[in-house]
Amino acid sequence: MNEQRIDYIDGLRAVAVLTVLAAHIGLHANATGRIVHLAEEGSHGVDLFFILSGFCLAYPTLLKIRRDASTVFRITDYAAKRLVRIVPPFYIATFVFLSIAAVGHWTGHNSIIALPPAFSVLKTLFFLDGRVMLLNDSFWTLMVEFRWYFVFPVVLAVWLRSPRAFCAIGIASALLYGFTRARGLDFGTLPAFMLGIVAADIHIGGGRVPANVAALVKRLALPLAVACAGAGIAQETRASIPGFSGNDVAWAYQPTIAGWQFAAFFFVVAAGSLRWLRTILAWPALVAMGVASYSIYLVHEPFVRTMFGHVQGPLGIFAAAAGALACGFAFWALVERPFTTGSLRRPLLDLVRPIVERGFSVLGIAKHMPLGTEEPEQDSNPGYPSGALTASR
Repeated sequence: MNEQRIDYIDGLRAVAVLTVLAAHIGLHANATGRIVHLAEEGSHGVDLFFILSGFCLAYPTLLKIRRDASTVFRITDYAAKRLVRIVPPFYIATFVFLSIAAVGHWTGHNSIIALPPAFSVLKTLFFLDGRVMLLNDSFWTLMVEFRWYFVFPVVLAVWLRSPRAFCAIGIASALLYGFTRARGLDFGTLPAFMLGIVAADIHIGGGRVPANVAALVKRLALPLAVACAGAGIAQETRASIPGFSGNDVAWAYQPTIAGWQFAAFFFVVAAGSLRWLRTILAWPALVAMGVASYSIYLVHEPFVRTMFGHVQGPLGIFAAAAGALACGFAFWALVERPFTTGSLRRPLLDLVRPIVERGFSVLGIAKHMPLGTEEPEQDSNPGYPSGALTASR
């Protein structure tokens, strides 16, 4: 069965990356006021990214279970595809920024990108973010998300077998983050990732969310998104986030606020339920931007910071936004695309897959995991989307 692509999901990715870009423009524009504050709220586009990540990883498996009642989750294939999808563009972006930082250090222009210690760079290449100095401040989300990939098959299996246990894990994660010494971004952001799985199940009609509840959530999704965003804004005044050096940093615009996580969740559900919203999000320009969103996310922040170091005011805002998007699309065309749909993907997968299988064998991890035991629902119009879905970042 072919995987499916949903155009409006790419549109949602575009919304996420554009709001994050707006937040970094607001952060580096050296200005104050309501418009700047509104732009900085765009940092919560990271919450939307996290929801979409859980959605897109779960969607193909949930769709197969919906159709066939059960499926086999091929863990080694999943791991190999994640590595090929995420690692090469990240490593190349790291090399580019490291080269810029090194040249700046040698020529005395450290304000462009500061050169981090060698051990700090090495740690980030293994997606370890404790007490590190990042070449790009946006990279922290990749560290967190990469660790999620290890727990995703387990969390998905729990959702399929016991939604109550799944909810208990999400609540426990939030409590560990908020009220114990286990406070860390992994626990604080995991509920958003898990909500993405729930959103995918609601979209498909997989049956883990009761039909009457799913219908009510779809009907009220947009006003609930607005209400939760308001609750998230109210939480911002008390918000802090674990810093890379081990200390807590007061920061309002962060992806661990429950109100904003649920706002992003309901917005994703609304996008799948409201035809007019799907039509807007499926606009070709937004879809194209969503396809390139990983690359835009990887490269935009240092460019924005550098641009505002030379140009301020409206011209600086325009130059930062347009230049960041142009750099992102160029990076996608030259670097990311060959590893996603281009000629390098298959050979690299063929190289990585046996290595992953050997590693799993040494660790005693099964290569496959059966999922789904219930009979599929009979539905004359299940609403399957057309096209091909590519898992998000």
